[in-house]
Amino acid sequence: MVVDLNIFSLDVIKKVCYKSSFFSSLDIDPLNEQKVVVSFSFDEEFTEELQKRFFMDFNQDLVDEDLRGKVKEETEVIRNLILANAFSDTTLVDD
Repeated sequence: MVVDLNIFSLDVIKKVCYKSSFFSSLDIDPLNEQKVVVSFSFDEEFTEELQKRFFMDFNQDLVDEDLRGKVKEETEVIRNLILANAFSDTTLVDD
């Protein structure tokens, strides 16, 4: 499978590969500056139908992980404010 680095970052691809490593061994190899090849090695009992489903899930996971990263980035300031407020009345550190 060829993945375009202009669409998905290498970090996103690695996260999805790690998540998918339970079902297949994977290799990530650069094709050129804009693309990487993700190669999959399935067990013999992993049928063609299961492989088709795996690829559909892999593609969906790429989109999901990419969106999670964007939401995390966009909400970082708010999350930090909430955490700061939550810990503002604690005595975690002595004066």
